[in-house]
Amino acid sequence: MKVRKPGLLVLTCLYFLSLPVAAESYRFVYASYPPANYKTPDGKASGFFCDILRELIEKRLGSVLVMETYPWARCQVMVRDGSADIMATIPTPERMEYSVQTSRPFWVKEYLVWTWAGHPRAKEMDSIRSVNDILRDGLTVISYIGNDWSRITLEDMGVPVINAVSVEGMYQMLSVKRADILIEDPFLVYDSVSRKEVLDRIEATEGILGRSSFHFLVSKKSPLASRIAELDQALSDMLADGTIDRILGEYSGVR
Repeated sequence: MKVRKPGLLVLTCLYFLSLPVAAESYRFVYASYPPANYKTPDGKASGFFCDILRELIEKRLGSVLVMETYPWARCQVMVRDGSADIMATIPTPERMEYSVQTSRPFWVKEYLVWTWAGHPRAKEMDSIRSVNDILRDGLTVISYIGNDWSRITLEDMGVPVINAVSVEGMYQMLSVKRADILIEDPFLVYDSVSRKEVLDRIEATEGILGRSSFHFLVSKKSPLASRIAELDQALSDMLADGTIDRILGEYSGVR
């Protein structure tokens, strides 16, 4: 009996089946917000948000991560419409309409009250513990466009807020006394020597409005949404094995 040799079609199929499968690629969008996320002079995405997500997606999940920077308002639109896969921020009811979140936060932000150096009411600001305290004292706040926490927590409660076009602009506006206070985590304020002149003109008070948990939010339209359980497990492992603490430690001394 004559044995048939495999046909060309069979051999071609076997060849393509033997090729390695390309890793999934996911798009992370962020606004420049040192030292959380920013671009280095050579164009590389850097910051502790970027480093944590790079470890999570590339090393733990074995996928490809593409990082791109845009204005913060546009980042949220891109995750909403599915043109981007993931962002790092605070879950809000509006954001949860179009995204799914990791169950555990990767970072907890403190809302410290800052004012311009020499403000005559700085001592009064030390006692701020709530939005009602800001309203009581008649203070004006500087924030930035796209900051949902500020919009929901402050503006919607009647606090006068001036929005800068960027995070950098927020600090600059406070330093030239455009408003009374801004509210930010000291870890984010003390971010780089390049802003030293601005930092010299603002100062922290003892006032604090509380804390917020930061999560990774994945677009419901992204293929990554189906892997949220994998993300959760990998993030839990990173918290348990000290990886996230190590990354945060690399940025804690940045000024």
